[in-house]
Amino acid sequence: STLGQEEDEEKKKCMSGTKGSSTPTKERKKEKNSTSTRHVQMDPLEVQQVPGAGDAAAATGFIDAGMLIWIGFLQFKIAVDLGALSSLQCDFGQSTNPECVLPDNFPALFFIFAIAFYPWIAFLTGKMHELTVLFKALWVWILANFIAGFIGESHIMWWSRILVAYGGAAFITIAIPLINDIAPATAKARWMAVLPIALTAGGVTGFIYGRQADDDLPWLFRVEAFIMVPLSLLCFFPIFRLRLASIAAAKAAEEAAESSEGASKAAGGFMSNPLSLSSAKDMATSLKDAAEGATKTTGEYVQEMFANGAYVCTLLGNLTFYLSLGAFGMFIEEFLTANFDAPKEDAWITTGALFLVAGLAGPLIAGIVLDYKTGSLKENEGTPVSNLATNSAKAAAFGAFVCGVCAIWTPDYSIALVLFALSSILAFGCLVFVPIALVNIVDSKIKHWSVAFGYAACSLFQAALALWLVRCVRDAHGFEYGFTAGLSGFLLSGIFWSFAQTKEPEA
Repeated sequence: STLGQEEDEEKKKCMSGTKGSSTPTKERKKEKNSTSTRHVQMDPLEVQQVPGAGDAAAATGFIDAGMLIWIGFLQFKIAVDLGALSSLQCDFGQSTNPECVLPDNFPALFFIFAIAFYPWIAFLTGKMHELTVLFKALWVWILANFIAGFIGESHIMWWSRILVAYGGAAFITIAIPLINDIAPATAKARWMAVLPIALTAGGVTGFIYGRQADDDLPWLFRVEAFIMVPLSLLCFFPIFRLRLASIAAAKAAEEAAESSEGASKAAGGFMSNPLSLSSAKDMATSLKDAAEGATKTTGEYVQEMFANGAYVCTLLGNLTFYLSLGAFGMFIEEFLTANFDAPKEDAWITTGALFLVAGLAGPLIAGIVLDYKTGSLKENEGTPVSNLATNSAKAAAFGAFVCGVCAIWTPDYSIALVLFALSSILAFGCLVFVPIALVNIVDSKIKHWSVAFGYAACSLFQAALALWLVRCVRDAHGFEYGFTAGLSGFLLSGIFWSFAQTKEPEA
């Protein structure tokens, strides 16, 4: 009753037009206008009007581009080393050149160590800063090349390759998630294309140099080690670390906002209808998920990763894909020589040119296509990026298989080269699609683990199984059947990627 009397008195004052009533009304209007102004100033859509915001965005983009160039150059240097070694044509102890003969147990040990290195690197990224892990791994790589360059004994040089594999495993495990973090949302695939492009350019450079100067390879290893020293020191560049810290903070804030938003929606539904069993369940589930997410360990995340059928299919597709990619890399030169009587010198030059063109054009085209699909096509709005990436990889893998098989069985040399080029371009495009899928198909907390397991067994499949499969079928039924069996991995990978589809988020 007292409140009712006060309201009546207030209405009477307003109706009579006294001075006492006008002052509070004006103050309330002024306060409301100032609140509205503050809201407009903090609106994200108007953030570009804040003084200095444009300069900060430009500086951030410049830092990210600098990190991308640095990562690309690291990949180029590592690829030069691999290309120079592949030019030695040391066929796991079967070479007639005594300097190229490997220890009998070298292949098995190399693959065992290489497979173990990837998850170990992922484990270390949970214990220390990822750039610190990369710095230490690069110095293992540097010391391995110093050993190979200054100690001329072939067995010591080959054993140092195991240490080089450690540096390479660390680089891939860290570089792929790093590029995915720093790349603009509208250009992630094109930025990811820098890795396979640098890999191709460095591999071809090292391959050509190694073919021309086998005796100077120790000198090449020494020079690479010296050049890698200043590049490794950039791992402690303060601006790079500050930028990564800001990205991590922004992600943490976004995840916290999403978690609180989900809990608020569930609580709002419950409060609007507290007697509803479904609303009560939604709120309980939301609170339970938030609590589990705060206490979940890395091991539990990894278990969930392997329980995710989409991730397992992506992983299997990646393994079978590298089987065929290994067959391509090891046997195309021999195939051209055996089936078309091409001179050996011309065959390896043709093979190098083919891989150079495909390795540069394929990833670039793939990056443009995937960025267009994720950013420009309205029908893809709301579709997970990993789904778009695996769908693109599936189409490219099927195309690579068809073109490769047609090239193997065609009797015309020119047509075979064109088909091999198309198959290679499509195959190299998958080197952009697959990393995007591996990083985005799992929780961001275990992105390094996803990449690590995605590439751990690739070294085994790419070399050992491709070598064994093609040779067994070739010796039994001929080169055409052997090479076709080697390319069957493209077909299998396309099938696996067809099932690597995550559930789309509900509207």
